[in-house]
Amino acid sequence: MCALGFERFLDRDLRGRCDRWILTGLTLFYFATWLALTLFSGPVNERIRRLVPETFSDELVNHERVRWAGLCLLSLLALLLLGFLWRLAGKWPAMAGSALLILYLVFQFVVLRPAVASDEVAALQKPSPLLEVVPEGAIVMHGKAGGAFGDSVVPVGEYPDQRILNLQRQTFYELYPVAGIMWGRRYEFSISPEGLDSFLTRVTEFTFHHQSDLNRVRILAASGVEYLLVDRDLDPDTDQEVELVKRQPSTGGEILVYRLLQSASKVQLVGRVMRAPHLNAALSWMISDGFDPSRMAVLPEGGDELDGPTGSVSVEKSAPEELEVLTDSVAPGALVVQRAFLPLYRATVDGQEVPIVAANIHRLGIEVPAGSHRVKVWIDRRPLWVSSLVALIALVALIGLAWRLRASC
Repeated sequence: MCALGFERFLDRDLRGRCDRWILTGLTLFYFATWLALTLFSGPVNERIRRLVPETFSDELVNHERVRWAGLCLLSLLALLLLGFLWRLAGKWPAMAGSALLILYLVFQFVVLRPAVASDEVAALQKPSPLLEVVPEGAIVMHGKAGGAFGDSVVPVGEYPDQRILNLQRQTFYELYPVAGIMWGRRYEFSISPEGLDSFLTRVTEFTFHHQSDLNRVRILAASGVEYLLVDRDLDPDTDQEVELVKRQPSTGGEILVYRLLQSASKVQLVGRVMRAPHLNAALSWMISDGFDPSRMAVLPEGGDELDGPTGSVSVEKSAPEELEVLTDSVAPGALVVQRAFLPLYRATVDGQEVPIVAANIHRLGIEVPAGSHRVKVWIDRRPLWVSSLVALIALVALIGLAWRLRASC
Protein backbone atom coordinates (compact mmCIF):
# COMPACT_ATOMS: atom_id res chain seq x y z
CA MET A 1 0.00 0.00 0.00
CA CYS A 2 2.81 2.40 0.86
CA ALA A 3 4.60 1.58 -2.39
CA LEU A 4 1.46 2.18 -4.44
CA GLY A 5 0.83 5.45 -2.68
CA PHE A 6 4.41 6.58 -3.19
CA GLU A 7 4.23 5.65 -6.88
CA ARG A 8 1.10 7.74 -7.26
CA PHE A 9 2.79 10.56 -5.38
CA LEU A 10 5.78 10.60 -7.77
CA ASP A 11 4.22 9.82 -11.14
CA ARG A 12 2.58 12.88 -12.65
CA ASP A 13 0.51 10.71 -14.99
CA LEU A 14 -1.08 8.85 -12.07
CA ARG A 15 -2.01 11.98 -10.17
CA GLY A 16 -5.68 12.75 -10.45
CA ARG A 17 -6.98 16.23 -11.02
CA CYS A 18 -8.80 16.03 -7.71
CA ASP A 19 -5.61 15.45 -5.72
CA ARG A 20 -4.53 19.08 -5.99
CA TRP A 21 -7.98 20.29 -5.02
CA ILE A 22 -8.08 17.94 -2.04
CA LEU A 23 -4.68 19.15 -0.84
CA THR A 24 -5.70 22.78 -1.30
CA GLY A 25 -9.04 22.22 0.43
CA LEU A 26 -7.45 20.58 3.46
CA THR A 27 -4.90 23.38 3.71
CA LEU A 28 -7.61 26.04 3.65
CA PHE A 29 -9.72 24.09 6.16
CA TYR A 30 -6.95 23.80 8.76
CA PHE A 31 -5.93 27.42 8.22
CA ALA A 32 -9.50 28.65 8.71
CA THR A 33 -9.99 26.45 11.79
CA TRP A 34 -6.73 27.64 13.35
CA LEU A 35 -7.72 31.24 12.63
CA ALA A 36 -11.16 30.79 14.23
CA LEU A 37 -9.77 29.08 17.34
CA THR A 38 -7.19 31.84 17.76
CA LEU A 39 -9.21 34.98 16.99
CA PHE A 40 -12.58 33.96 18.47
CA SER A 41 -11.42 32.39 21.72
CA GLY A 42 -14.41 33.59 23.75
CA PRO A 43 -17.25 32.11 21.66
CA VAL A 44 -15.25 28.92 21.07
CA ASN A 45 -14.68 28.45 24.81
CA GLU A 46 -18.42 28.87 25.41
CA ARG A 47 -19.22 26.12 22.92
CA ILE A 48 -16.59 23.78 24.36
CA ARG A 49 -17.91 24.50 27.85
CA ARG A 50 -21.28 23.03 26.82
CA LEU A 51 -19.60 19.78 25.78
CA VAL A 52 -17.20 19.36 28.71
CA PRO A 53 -18.61 18.12 32.07
CA GLU A 54 -19.04 20.74 34.77
CA THR A 55 -16.51 18.95 36.96
CA PHE A 56 -13.75 20.25 34.65
CA SER A 57 -12.60 23.81 35.21
CA ASP A 58 -12.73 26.73 32.75
CA GLU A 59 -8.94 26.63 32.66
CA LEU A 60 -9.05 23.12 31.24
CA VAL A 61 -11.61 24.23 28.63
CA ASN A 62 -9.32 27.04 27.49
CA HIS A 63 -6.38 24.63 27.41
CA GLU A 64 -8.40 22.32 25.16
CA ARG A 65 -9.04 25.18 22.71
CA VAL A 66 -5.34 26.03 22.64
CA ARG A 67 -4.52 22.35 22.06
CA TRP A 68 -6.92 22.18 19.12
CA ALA A 69 -5.42 25.33 17.63
CA GLY A 70 -1.93 23.86 17.97
CA LEU A 71 -2.96 20.63 16.25
CA CYS A 72 -4.51 22.61 13.38
CA LEU A 73 -1.33 24.65 13.00
CA LEU A 74 0.83 21.53 12.93
CA SER A 75 -1.49 19.89 10.40
CA LEU A 76 -1.29 23.02 8.26
CA LEU A 77 2.50 22.90 8.40
CA ALA A 78 2.49 19.22 7.39
CA LEU A 79 0.24 19.93 4.40
CA LEU A 80 2.43 22.81 3.23
CA LEU A 81 5.53 20.61 3.43
CA LEU A 82 3.69 17.83 1.61
CA GLY A 83 2.74 20.24 -1.17
CA PHE A 84 6.35 21.38 -1.47
CA LEU A 85 7.58 17.77 -1.73
CA TRP A 86 4.90 17.04 -4.30
CA ARG A 87 6.31 19.73 -6.56
CA LEU A 88 9.87 18.62 -5.80
CA ALA A 89 9.12 15.00 -6.77
CA GLY A 90 8.85 15.87 -10.45
CA LYS A 91 12.55 16.81 -10.71
CA TRP A 92 14.23 14.91 -7.87
CA PRO A 93 12.08 11.88 -6.97
CA ALA A 94 14.73 10.19 -4.83
CA MET A 95 15.29 13.32 -2.76
CA ALA A 96 11.54 13.89 -2.44
CA GLY A 97 10.98 10.29 -1.35
CA SER A 98 13.67 10.51 1.34
CA ALA A 99 12.31 13.85 2.53
CA LEU A 100 8.80 12.39 2.69
CA LEU A 101 9.98 9.54 4.93
CA ILE A 102 11.84 12.00 7.16
CA LEU A 103 8.71 14.18 7.38
CA TYR A 104 6.67 11.15 8.40
CA LEU A 105 9.14 10.12 11.12
CA VAL A 106 9.41 13.66 12.48
CA PHE A 107 5.65 13.97 12.89
CA GLN A 108 5.40 10.48 14.41
CA PHE A 109 8.06 11.04 17.08
CA VAL A 110 7.92 14.80 17.63
CA VAL A 111 4.24 15.60 17.16
CA LEU A 112 2.13 12.46 17.60
CA ARG A 113 4.13 10.73 20.32
CA PRO A 114 3.66 13.55 22.89
CA ALA A 115 -0.07 13.55 22.05
CA VAL A 116 -0.36 10.01 23.45
CA ALA A 117 -0.50 9.99 27.24
CA SER A 118 2.47 8.09 28.68
CA ASP A 119 4.39 7.98 31.91
CA GLU A 120 7.23 6.17 33.61
CA VAL A 121 6.20 2.81 35.02
CA ALA A 122 8.00 3.51 38.30
CA ALA A 123 5.72 6.48 39.00
CA LEU A 124 2.65 4.22 38.86
CA GLN A 125 4.19 1.37 40.86
CA LYS A 126 4.76 3.50 43.94
CA PRO A 127 2.45 2.19 46.71
CA SER A 128 -0.34 4.51 47.79
CA PRO A 129 -0.34 5.46 51.50
CA LEU A 130 -3.97 4.34 51.59
CA LEU A 131 -2.82 0.73 51.33
CA GLU A 132 -1.76 0.95 54.98
CA VAL A 133 -5.39 1.04 56.15
CA VAL A 134 -7.11 -0.93 53.36
CA PRO A 135 -6.03 -4.56 53.91
CA GLU A 136 -5.28 -6.91 51.05
CA GLY A 137 -8.35 -8.77 49.82
CA ALA A 138 -10.72 -6.13 51.16
CA ILE A 139 -13.82 -5.17 49.17
CA VAL A 140 -13.66 -1.46 48.38
CA MET A 141 -15.94 1.13 46.85
CA HIS A 142 -14.32 4.31 45.49
CA GLY A 143 -16.98 6.99 45.77
CA LYS A 144 -14.93 9.57 43.90
CA ALA A 145 -14.19 7.36 40.89
CA GLY A 146 -17.75 7.05 39.61
CA GLY A 147 -19.32 10.11 41.20
CA ALA A 148 -21.67 7.99 43.31
CA PHE A 149 -21.09 10.27 46.32
CA GLY A 150 -21.24 13.51 44.35
CA ASP A 151 -19.28 15.11 41.55
CA SER A 152 -15.58 15.84 42.02
CA VAL A 153 -13.66 18.67 40.39
CA VAL A 154 -10.40 17.87 38.59
CA PRO A 155 -7.82 20.23 40.18
CA VAL A 156 -6.11 21.22 36.94
CA GLY A 157 -4.81 24.48 38.41
CA GLU A 158 -2.90 22.65 41.15
CA TYR A 159 -0.97 20.32 38.87
CA PRO A 160 2.68 21.23 38.15
CA ASP A 161 1.93 21.30 34.39
CA GLN A 162 -0.83 20.51 31.87
CA ARG A 163 0.22 16.94 31.10
CA ILE A 164 -2.49 14.33 31.53
CA LEU A 165 -0.06 12.10 33.42
CA ASN A 166 -0.62 14.26 36.52
CA LEU A 167 -4.25 13.19 36.61
CA GLN A 168 -3.26 9.56 36.11
CA ARG A 169 -0.72 9.75 38.93
CA GLN A 170 -3.37 11.22 41.19
CA THR A 171 -5.73 8.32 40.47
CA PHE A 172 -3.00 5.84 41.43
CA TYR A 173 -2.15 7.84 44.56
CA GLU A 174 -5.82 7.92 45.59
CA LEU A 175 -6.16 4.17 45.02
CA TYR A 176 -8.69 4.25 42.21
CA PRO A 177 -9.82 0.79 41.00
CA VAL A 178 -7.21 0.72 38.23
CA ALA A 179 -4.52 1.03 40.92
CA GLY A 180 -6.01 -0.88 43.84
CA ILE A 181 -6.57 -4.06 41.82
CA MET A 182 -2.81 -4.19 41.24
CA TRP A 183 -2.35 -4.44 45.02
CA GLY A 184 -4.92 -7.18 45.62
CA ARG A 185 -7.95 -5.06 46.50
CA ARG A 186 -11.37 -5.90 45.08
CA TYR A 187 -13.69 -3.12 43.95
CA GLU A 188 -17.46 -3.04 43.76
CA PHE A 189 -19.62 -0.68 41.68
CA SER A 190 -16.66 0.18 39.45
CA ILE A 191 -18.95 0.26 36.44
CA SER A 192 -17.35 -0.78 33.17
CA PRO A 193 -17.73 1.80 30.37
CA GLU A 194 -17.98 -1.12 27.93
CA GLY A 195 -21.14 -2.36 29.63
CA LEU A 196 -19.60 -5.55 31.05
CA ASP A 197 -21.40 -5.30 34.40
CA SER A 198 -24.64 -7.12 35.09
CA PHE A 199 -27.88 -5.21 34.65
CA LEU A 200 -28.85 -5.45 38.33
CA THR A 201 -25.43 -4.15 39.42
CA ARG A 202 -25.83 -1.14 37.14
CA VAL A 203 -29.33 -0.54 38.50
CA THR A 204 -28.04 -0.64 42.07
CA GLU A 205 -25.20 1.76 41.25
CA PHE A 206 -27.67 4.12 39.59
CA THR A 207 -29.62 4.46 42.84
CA PHE A 208 -26.58 5.98 44.60
CA HIS A 209 -27.06 9.25 42.75
CA HIS A 210 -30.54 9.66 44.28
CA GLN A 211 -29.83 8.58 47.88
CA SER A 212 -28.52 10.19 51.04
CA ASP A 213 -25.11 9.25 52.43
CA LEU A 214 -26.77 7.03 55.04
CA ASN A 215 -28.73 5.07 52.45
CA ARG A 216 -25.66 4.75 50.24
CA VAL A 217 -23.67 3.28 53.10
CA ARG A 218 -26.44 0.81 53.89
CA ILE A 219 -26.59 -0.36 50.27
CA LEU A 220 -22.81 -0.83 50.32
CA ALA A 221 -23.01 -2.82 53.55
CA ALA A 222 -25.65 -5.12 52.06
CA SER A 223 -23.38 -5.57 49.03
CA GLY A 224 -20.44 -6.71 51.16
CA VAL A 225 -18.35 -3.56 50.78
CA GLU A 226 -15.90 -3.20 53.66
CA TYR A 227 -14.13 0.10 52.89
CA LEU A 228 -15.34 3.33 51.31
CA LEU A 229 -13.05 5.96 49.77
CA VAL A 230 -14.49 9.45 49.26
CA ASP A 231 -13.17 13.00 48.88
CA ARG A 232 -15.36 14.60 51.55
CA ASP A 233 -16.81 13.99 55.01
CA LEU A 234 -19.93 11.86 55.12
CA ASP A 235 -23.11 13.18 56.67
CA PRO A 236 -23.20 13.01 60.51
CA ASP A 237 -26.08 10.49 60.52
CA THR A 238 -23.67 7.84 59.19
CA ASP A 239 -21.54 7.87 62.36
CA GLN A 240 -23.14 4.65 63.66
CA GLU A 241 -22.55 2.89 60.34
CA VAL A 242 -18.94 3.79 59.49
CA GLU A 243 -15.61 4.52 61.13
CA LEU A 244 -13.11 7.03 59.72
CA VAL A 245 -9.73 5.29 59.63
CA LYS A 246 -7.62 7.71 57.57
CA ARG A 247 -7.67 11.22 56.17
CA GLN A 248 -5.03 11.50 53.45
CA PRO A 249 -4.10 14.87 51.84
CA SER A 250 -4.15 14.83 48.04
CA THR A 251 -4.03 17.20 45.10
CA GLY A 252 -7.02 19.52 45.27
CA GLY A 253 -8.26 18.20 48.63
CA GLU A 254 -8.07 14.94 50.54
CA ILE A 255 -9.17 11.32 50.46
CA LEU A 256 -11.06 9.87 53.41
CA VAL A 257 -11.11 6.14 54.13
CA TYR A 258 -14.14 4.80 56.00
CA ARG A 259 -14.59 1.28 57.32
CA LEU A 260 -18.16 -0.04 57.23
CA LEU A 261 -19.11 -1.45 60.64
CA GLN A 262 -22.03 -3.69 59.59
CA SER A 263 -20.87 -5.07 56.28
CA ALA A 264 -22.13 -8.42 55.05
CA SER A 265 -19.63 -11.27 54.82
CA LYS A 266 -18.36 -12.53 51.47
CA VAL A 267 -20.32 -15.76 51.97
CA GLN A 268 -22.96 -16.06 54.69
CA LEU A 269 -26.03 -18.08 55.63
CA VAL A 270 -28.75 -15.72 56.89
CA GLY A 271 -31.87 -16.85 58.72
CA ARG A 272 -33.99 -13.73 58.28
CA VAL A 273 -35.34 -13.58 54.73
CA MET A 274 -37.71 -10.89 53.43
CA ARG A 275 -39.57 -11.11 50.12
CA ALA A 276 -39.78 -8.18 47.71
CA PRO A 277 -42.22 -8.03 44.77
CA HIS A 278 -40.05 -5.54 42.85
CA LEU A 279 -36.71 -3.71 42.98
CA ASN A 280 -38.02 -0.62 44.76
CA ALA A 281 -39.42 -2.79 47.54
CA ALA A 282 -36.08 -4.57 47.90
CA LEU A 283 -34.27 -1.24 48.06
CA SER A 284 -36.68 0.00 50.73
CA TRP A 285 -35.85 -3.02 52.89
CA MET A 286 -32.10 -2.58 52.43
CA ILE A 287 -32.05 1.09 53.49
CA SER A 288 -34.49 0.69 56.39
CA ASP A 289 -33.32 1.29 59.97
CA GLY A 290 -33.82 -2.28 61.12
CA PHE A 291 -32.04 -4.02 58.25
CA ASP A 292 -28.89 -5.86 59.38
CA PRO A 293 -27.03 -7.26 56.32
CA SER A 294 -25.01 -9.63 58.50
CA ARG A 295 -28.12 -11.69 59.33
CA MET A 296 -30.80 -10.54 56.84
CA ALA A 297 -31.35 -10.70 53.10
CA VAL A 298 -34.00 -9.66 50.59
CA LEU A 299 -35.06 -12.23 47.99
CA PRO A 300 -37.64 -12.02 45.18
CA GLU A 301 -41.22 -13.00 45.98
CA GLY A 302 -42.30 -16.56 45.39
CA GLY A 303 -41.32 -18.20 48.65
CA ASP A 304 -41.89 -18.03 52.39
CA GLU A 305 -40.46 -15.31 54.57
CA LEU A 306 -38.07 -16.71 57.17
CA ASP A 307 -37.14 -15.50 60.62
CA GLY A 308 -34.59 -17.97 61.90
CA PRO A 309 -31.07 -17.76 63.33
CA THR A 310 -27.94 -17.22 61.29
CA GLY A 311 -26.14 -20.39 60.22
CA SER A 312 -22.46 -21.20 59.84
CA VAL A 313 -20.52 -21.41 56.58
CA SER A 314 -17.20 -23.08 55.83
CA VAL A 315 -15.63 -22.31 52.45
CA GLU A 316 -14.09 -25.45 50.95
CA LYS A 317 -13.14 -24.01 47.55
CA SER A 318 -13.25 -20.53 46.07
CA ALA A 319 -12.24 -19.82 42.47
CA PRO A 320 -13.25 -17.19 39.91
CA GLU A 321 -15.88 -19.51 38.37
CA GLU A 322 -16.53 -21.94 41.21
CA LEU A 323 -17.46 -21.91 44.90
CA GLU A 324 -18.00 -24.84 47.26
CA VAL A 325 -19.11 -24.40 50.88
CA LEU A 326 -20.43 -26.40 53.82
CA THR A 327 -23.44 -24.93 55.62
CA ASP A 328 -24.99 -25.75 58.96
CA SER A 329 -28.15 -24.25 60.45
CA VAL A 330 -30.99 -25.32 62.74
CA ALA A 331 -33.51 -23.59 60.47
CA PRO A 332 -33.91 -22.89 56.75
CA GLY A 333 -32.09 -19.86 55.40
CA ALA A 334 -30.51 -18.22 52.39
CA LEU A 335 -26.90 -18.50 51.34
CA VAL A 336 -25.80 -15.05 50.11
CA VAL A 337 -22.64 -14.88 48.00
CA GLN A 338 -21.10 -11.48 47.29
CA ARG A 339 -20.80 -12.04 43.56
CA ALA A 340 -22.80 -10.37 40.81
CA PHE A 341 -26.04 -12.15 39.97
CA LEU A 342 -25.77 -13.64 36.48
CA PRO A 343 -28.09 -16.23 34.88
CA LEU A 344 -25.11 -18.36 33.81
CA TYR A 345 -24.46 -19.45 37.42
CA ARG A 346 -25.68 -22.87 38.53
CA ALA A 347 -25.97 -24.29 42.05
CA THR A 348 -26.49 -27.63 43.76
CA VAL A 349 -27.31 -28.54 47.36
CA ASP A 350 -26.01 -32.01 48.18
CA GLY A 351 -25.82 -32.75 44.45
CA GLN A 352 -29.40 -31.65 43.69
CA GLU A 353 -29.66 -28.63 41.38
CA VAL A 354 -31.45 -25.66 42.93
CA PRO A 355 -32.35 -22.25 41.50
CA ILE A 356 -30.21 -19.17 42.08
CA VAL A 357 -32.06 -15.93 42.79
CA ALA A 358 -31.00 -12.30 43.14
CA ALA A 359 -30.26 -11.53 46.79
CA ASN A 360 -30.19 -7.90 47.93
CA ILE A 361 -31.02 -6.87 44.34
CA HIS A 362 -27.76 -7.92 42.65
CA ARG A 363 -26.07 -10.72 44.63
CA LEU A 364 -26.22 -14.52 44.38
CA GLY A 365 -28.83 -16.07 46.63
CA ILE A 366 -29.49 -19.78 47.24
CA GLU A 367 -32.20 -21.07 49.56
CA VAL A 368 -30.83 -23.82 51.83
CA PRO A 369 -32.88 -26.12 54.11
CA ALA A 370 -32.08 -26.73 57.75
CA GLY A 371 -29.23 -29.04 58.66
CA SER A 372 -25.75 -29.61 57.26
CA HIS A 373 -25.33 -29.35 53.50
CA ARG A 374 -22.72 -29.05 50.78
CA VAL A 375 -23.48 -26.21 48.38
CA LYS A 376 -21.67 -25.88 45.08
CA VAL A 377 -21.88 -22.85 42.77
CA TRP A 378 -20.29 -22.74 39.34
CA ILE A 379 -20.59 -21.07 35.94
CA ASP A 380 -22.28 -23.23 33.34
CA ARG A 381 -20.14 -23.23 30.20
CA ARG A 382 -22.24 -25.80 28.33
CA PRO A 383 -23.98 -23.17 26.14
CA LEU A 384 -20.55 -21.92 25.08
CA TRP A 385 -19.38 -25.41 24.12
CA VAL A 386 -22.61 -26.15 22.24
CA SER A 387 -22.45 -22.89 20.30
CA SER A 388 -18.76 -23.50 19.53
CA LEU A 389 -19.57 -26.98 18.23
CA VAL A 390 -22.35 -25.59 16.02
CA ALA A 391 -19.98 -22.92 14.68
CA LEU A 392 -17.34 -25.57 13.94
CA ILE A 393 -19.87 -27.75 12.09
CA ALA A 394 -21.00 -24.73 10.08
CA LEU A 395 -17.39 -23.90 9.20
CA VAL A 396 -16.70 -27.46 8.01
CA ALA A 397 -19.92 -27.41 5.98
CA LEU A 398 -18.94 -24.09 4.41
CA ILE A 399 -15.50 -25.41 3.45
CA GLY A 400 -17.08 -28.55 2.00
CA LEU A 401 -19.57 -26.49 0.00
CA ALA A 402 -16.80 -24.30 -1.39
CA TRP A 403 -14.73 -27.37 -2.36
CA ARG A 404 -17.75 -28.96 -4.06
CA LEU A 405 -18.52 -25.82 -6.05
CA ARG A 406 -14.89 -25.54 -7.09
CA ALA A 407 -14.82 -29.20 -8.19
CA SER A 408 -17.97 -28.75 -10.27
CA CYS A 409 -16.38 -25.83 -12.09
